[in-house]
Amino acid sequence: MPDGIYDIDGTTVAAATDLGNVYSYLNGLTEDIILSAPTLLGHDLVLTPHTYLLGAAVTLTDTLYLDAFGIDILTINPANITDVSNDYYGDVSGGCMYSDTSANASLEVEMAPEITNGVVDQTVCIGSSASFSMTAIGTGLTYQWRKGTLNLINGGNISGANSTMLTINQANTSDISSQYNVVVSGVCSPARTSIDAALLGRVSSSDIADNVLKILVYPNPVTTSLNFIINDFVEENNCELKIFNLVGKEVIHTTITKQSTTLVTSNLRSGFYFYKVIENDQVIQTGKLILEN
Repeated sequence: MPDGIYDIDGTTVAAATDLGNVYSYLNGLTEDIILSAPTLLGHDLVLTPHTYLLGAAVTLTDTLYLDAFGIDILTINPANITDVSNDYYGDVSGGCMYSDTSANASLEVEMAPEITNGVVDQTVCIGSSASFSMTAIGTGLTYQWRKGTLNLINGGNISGANSTMLTINQANTSDISSQYNVVVSGVCSPARTSIDAALLGRVSSSDIADNVLKILVYPNPVTTSLNFIINDFVEENNCELKIFNLVGKEVIHTTITKQSTTLVTSNLRSGFYFYKVIENDQVIQTGKLILEN
């Protein structure tokens, strides 16, 4: 606009009034920061909410940010999967007619592990392949299969010890257990442990025909329980199970009424024992047991 004298219109009067109000407001504030020496303000400096008294020459250079309201924080607690979005932004407005909108920001939510399909019991023929599988959701998942509290490692007849599927090929009597489980960990806590699942064994029909083994006994050594599986069990047959200690004293005597029988052995002392299975007054199998309580 060229130099000259112009008529004062309503906008000019309103602006002058606003400046006067601002001056009166600022003059009434009690300063808490005094800039008493010549000061250079700029270079992306952010002035946070304080009352500044400029007591000496001030030079403004480059970029100076006035953070009039401090830092505004949006908190989502707890965050869950439904909060995931690429469209978070902030609107800033004040007493003036102008407002501003921030750029969009993203929120990604990392999930703690959750087991969606657990481990189930498996029954296989001794010498064949057995597999346990499960599914889980979460962020950065890792898997550790266990037998009880013992971590399984890949090697021998074990594979997939750190995956969603554990494979035991070929399964033998030492693999028989009711305590297979998997621990699922992730970048978020807590880790999850599946319920225990059992691997049960049965003898193949060819082994039975060859009279190699009629009764599967596991585990051996024994801790708290002992399982007996009669592969050619006939319900009408009269089967008895007897267990003796080293001096020949009978400590367990029970009738077998089904193909699979589990005995509690936690009440017996650690040591060596012998078992005898009798069918129709005939001894069909005997063996030695080691009890480790």
